[in-house]
Amino acid sequence: MTSQNNSKQLITLGFGTVIVLVILLAIVTMNRVNSVKTSFARVVEVNNAKIELAMTMREAIRLRKISLHKMLITEDVFERDDELLKFYDYAGIYRIAREKLATFEPTKEESSINSRLNEQTRISQPVNRNVTELISDNVPIIEIKPMLTKAAANQSKVLELLNELVAHHKVRSSNAVANAQQEYKSMLTFTITLGSIIILIIVGIGVFVGRYVTKQNAALLNATEAKSSFLAVMSHEIRTPLTSIIGFGESLQENNFSTANENKAVNSIVRNGKHLLQIINDVLDLSKVEAGKIDMEQIDTPLFELIKDIVAITEPEAKEKGLVFKINYNFPLPANIITDPVRLKQILINVCSNAIKFTASGYVSINISYGHETNMIDFLVADTGIGLSIDQQEKIFESFTQADSSTTRRFGGTGLGLHLSKQFAEILGGDITVKSQRHKGSQFTISIAAGNINSDNFVNALPDQKIIKPIKKQTRKVLDGCILLAEDNIDNQRLFDMYISRTGARLVIVNNGAEAVDKANNQHFDLILMDKLMPVMGGMEAVQELRDTGYKKPIVALTANATQQDREECLSAGCDDFLTKPVDMTKFMAILEKYLPASTKSDTDQPESTPHDQNELNISAAIRNTSG
Repeated sequence: MTSQNNSKQLITLGFGTVIVLVILLAIVTMNRVNSVKTSFARVVEVNNAKIELAMTMREAIRLRKISLHKMLITEDVFERDDELLKFYDYAGIYRIAREKLATFEPTKEESSINSRLNEQTRISQPVNRNVTELISDNVPIIEIKPMLTKAAANQSKVLELLNELVAHHKVRSSNAVANAQQEYKSMLTFTITLGSIIILIIVGIGVFVGRYVTKQNAALLNATEAKSSFLAVMSHEIRTPLTSIIGFGESLQENNFSTANENKAVNSIVRNGKHLLQIINDVLDLSKVEAGKIDMEQIDTPLFELIKDIVAITEPEAKEKGLVFKINYNFPLPANIITDPVRLKQILINVCSNAIKFTASGYVSINISYGHETNMIDFLVADTGIGLSIDQQEKIFESFTQADSSTTRRFGGTGLGLHLSKQFAEILGGDITVKSQRHKGSQFTISIAAGNINSDNFVNALPDQKIIKPIKKQTRKVLDGCILLAEDNIDNQRLFDMYISRTGARLVIVNNGAEAVDKANNQHFDLILMDKLMPVMGGMEAVQELRDTGYKKPIVALTANATQQDREECLSAGCDDFLTKPVDMTKFMAILEKYLPASTKSDTDQPESTPHDQNELNISAAIRNTSG
């Protein structure tokens, strides 16, 4: 899930980056275009204005030169005066154009030309004035010829400088155009480069998205195949015990069994029912592990007592198959460890049962040792079974996985046991590893953190008692009092009636929460057993209503909703205790003894059920203990 979220974030980031780059490209391109356009227009405008003014000045000087020449060659006095007026008018045009040109910021070259032009004008102007005055006074041409030649020479120099000024402005204008073109090329190159980068990013994102989609499709296909495989396995594993449960149950209804066969049938129903319950518990444990909501205790646990419990459960399985079951202690060992005994037992029972299942002959052993440097307690479960190949060892701890399909067909199982065991071991600060050879057997090493152990906690020999204590017959106390059972399933009603009748207590049964509230408010009860999910009114709604009205008597939730969240919800609603279905007889009786007073009658005074009624109750109890 984390990887999937990261991939989505990368895709989002990639598309976001592309959008930002496209916007950036558009903004930069527009700015560059506007900049080039403005710069080009400004330079062209200024240079064109300068060229026009310089050409106006040049034309004025040229026309003055022509007017001066006409005044020399004409004999008509009036025509000469007219040319003289034109001569002075051209001077005005020149002056106005020069003043306008001076308003522009000159370049260094312009300043140099203008400086020389002003100097030349300063020299030429007195000469021109003298010549025009002499011409106006009708002085013979031959007398003013030297001065006229000098004036003409000065005018030519002014024209040359003006030509230079015009040429300079034309060069400046050409350079401005060239710069604008270069700027445009740079802008075009930048735009193409950035556009190419964006295209590459888009292509990269496209490739990534394509691979991601392909990967997700493959993962979805694998998940679909895994789901189909899991459903097939679970269907097989659930239907197999149900076949025995339903088959033997229906046969018991026909009363065709002898007493011995009847007992075997009932035992088969109970055994298969417990197997079915274990399958359900494994699936629930897996969902808790994957959700990160598995709860682990860290309590002081007697190591040797824990091993006795393991032996008591697994050794009969081994003996039934003709296998030797051995426990090897590598002393010194801690007498107590800090761990979760329930989960540790679950791990050891899973691994040992797995070893027994896949071993046809030989032995199954548990070698127990303690690592002082690592502070880990190690349980090495060895067998002489079918063994595993290297490929099988790599996937043996995956969920819903067994060595291969033939293993499932031959030995059955959901493939959850070892996966859950490894998850539990890791949560308990350790791990499970495997070494195996085909047809020679396997060794599973379960390492668990031992917790804080004092040096005086170690022992060098087994405590002075048998490994397995004989199971004593449980004696039940005779109880008094009245119990209200809120349960909508008729078979469960009959089952709990049978359980409670053995204690001597009285029982009243209702079918839903509304009836339970009405009964509890109108009749005295020492204990209420409240199912959670019922029609009309649910159990927890009924509990809350009773508590809101001040009901103080103990209420125990009795439900098939077995998660920690369900437990917390029931206790928050006002329940005093929590029992799950199918009920553990020991826990159920402990709850009754906790809340009901002991009877003054002896155990022999308890009422007994008739054989027919007892048999019918056993059947209904074994078949349908699943409601609520």
